[in-house]
Amino acid sequence: MPARVMGFGAFALFVAGAAVLTATGMVVGLDFMSITIGGALVLGGCGVLCPMMYGMALGLFERDHGLIGGLISALCYLAVSGAMAIAAVLPEATQAPIGWLYLGLCAVAGMLLAISLPSVRHATQS
Repeated sequence: MPARVMGFGAFALFVAGAAVLTATGMVVGLDFMSITIGGALVLGGCGVLCPMMYGMALGLFERDHGLIGGLISALCYLAVSGAMAIAAVLPEATQAPIGWLYLGLCAVAGMLLAISLPSVRHATQS
């Protein structure tokens, strides 16, 4: 499976989960099933995107994998810490704020995916 197809497939799961969390938070309010389904979709997307990003970044370098791996891990931990700090101050009366945060991250992630993943035509020619 080409990296672009897998990356945008996982990104679609992430966007769907963020949309479920945001929409149900605004319409229904706190709901066990909405949070479970939305969270599972978000985590499913992240579960593919994070290892794929790590592997593709390591593939760019022939040497110093330990150094590059440490740098990537540090940047990931920094991003997670920032998201947790933001989530800590969000209201807990509904899941909509975390959904909005995820949708904001989707805007950034979608742009980065479009820039960094090779096109399907380029991948088949390699």
